[in-house]
Amino acid sequence: MTPVGSLAAALPPAPVVSAGWLGLYPARNFRVTDGTCADCGPIASARWYFERETIAVPNPGMPTAGFAHGISAFDDLRAWRASRAADAPPDYPPLVWVAAPQVIHGARLVADASAINAGEARVPIELVPKIPLNRSYFDASSAQFFTGRSLSARGTMSADGRFVVRTLWPDDFRLREAPPAHAPRPGTSPALSLRQLMREEQNGGAHSPFEAFELWRKAGTASDWRGRTVLAFIVNGAQGDDDEAHGG
Repeated sequence: MTPVGSLAAALPPAPVVSAGWLGLYPARNFRVTDGTCADCGPIASARWYFERETIAVPNPGMPTAGFAHGISAFDDLRAWRASRAADAPPDYPPLVWVAAPQVIHGARLVADASAINAGEARVPIELVPKIPLNRSYFDASSAQFFTGRSLSARGTMSADGRFVVRTLWPDDFRLREAPPAHAPRPGTSPALSLRQLMREEQNGGAHSPFEAFELWRKAGTASDWRGRTVLAFIVNGAQGDDDEAHGG
């Protein structure tokens, strides 16, 4: 997620690591590659999973998060936290899935979804091919939803000058301040609370407007979330691109 205030338009498509942010990290501190890289840091299983995907990995010399063997994830995290100085620079993730190597910020989709307007430029587009097992795909309702919104589009510029779009993301789907609280029910396990929250909306919220809730916040934490770390759960009604071959 790109922090608020970093959506400077790039015309035409710019590399995803040329400016702005990848999460809380300056994009310039990464390089773009894929899972076949032999000189990057992710473990073999992660590189296999993203073998044919565009990823960003930290530049050489950047402090990168790791993990210990033989202990639980929570014990590993506690030990890591206890060993760090309060002013220590943040560890970088071993990889960030960026989906495509180029991005256009502040774009506008034209009504027939044949192009996007970015500033004074109009860039013709096409969509990546539909995954055969995916029953969900871009259609007229998708075009209607995106038209009129400011977008961030990620994709690849083809030799014929068309931008092959991999992802479209509405720029208004962002959080500046802490959203309304929706605390778990007292005496209910976190898992059951989340299950009940999912079932409150008809069809799991697949046709509901964008909403965000704050489930928990440490006492005394500022409500301004810009530039801060959060643990977020994104529930997307369009998740039809996983055949569950990897237990997704």
